[in-house]
Amino acid sequence: CGDSGAPCRTIPYALANIAAPGDTVSVWEGTYTETFTLRAGIVISGAGATRTFIDGEGVRGPMVSASGSTVSSTTVLRGVAIRRGTATNGGGVYITNGASPLIEDCVVSENVATSRGGGLYVFGTATLTLRDTVVISNTSTSAGGGMYQTFVGGSRLDVFGGRFENNGTTAGNGGGLW
Repeated sequence: CGDSGAPCRTIPYALANIAAPGDTVSVWEGTYTETFTLRAGIVISGAGATRTFIDGEGVRGPMVSASGSTVSSTTVLRGVAIRRGTATNGGGVYITNGASPLIEDCVVSENVATSRGGGLYVFGTATLTLRDTVVISNTSTSAGGGMYQTFVGGSRLDVFGGRFENNGTTAGNGGGLW
């Protein structure tokens, strides 16, 4: 796999075995029921958030994760919908350990955390940049239905455009953001 004539069957396979820093993994329209970890310097570009779905089907998650300081702003997730992930923390997206990816032109929706960060979870020294991304209809039990960000270690969130809408918690704080 590795070109449009012979595409890889899964996003995780392309990330682990084909793509190198500086590459773009183009993801065709469709529904992908797989989880994956962002890799340093690789752009993942879907066909648009209304056409490319990373779908946990309500039984798996986090759907997308990133960890480590080599995952910088040159690591990009673009043009996908991340939906129906389920996890203890970060049903949709889980960012930790100094990672600082860019998520742009995405929709993060209908994800569930049994503790914190239904849609997104940012922990420790991690930084998350959201650009023109919609975080909608995510839930958590404890805090941060849309997103949970801990200040332990100095995590940071940068938001440019987009919106947080209709997120909630069942027994905690910060329906949209915490």
